[in-house]
Amino acid sequence: MTANIRNVHLGDRFKTGKNSTAKVVDLREIKSIVTGLTTGYQCIAAPEATHTIGLFEVPFSTVVRNRIYSAADLQETIENEDK
Repeated sequence: MTANIRNVHLGDRFKTGKNSTAKVVDLREIKSIVTGLTTGYQCIAAPEATHTIGLFEVPFSTVVRNRIYSAADLQETIENEDK
């Protein structure tokens, strides 16, 4: 079973800019040390460009809004931005 938090799954790909994409590599749960209750979640992504290094936190809504479903969707998005 894959982790799913706020409609985001591990491995989801999304656009981060006009010609750049990233991939969700971790979903973190934040817990209180005092109470043990979960206080929040974080979505961690990594750029897919070979020349870029590092992980970054991204809002769940950004992943959902800019999700790439297939290569055809990505190509269509790029073509529409050029117009």
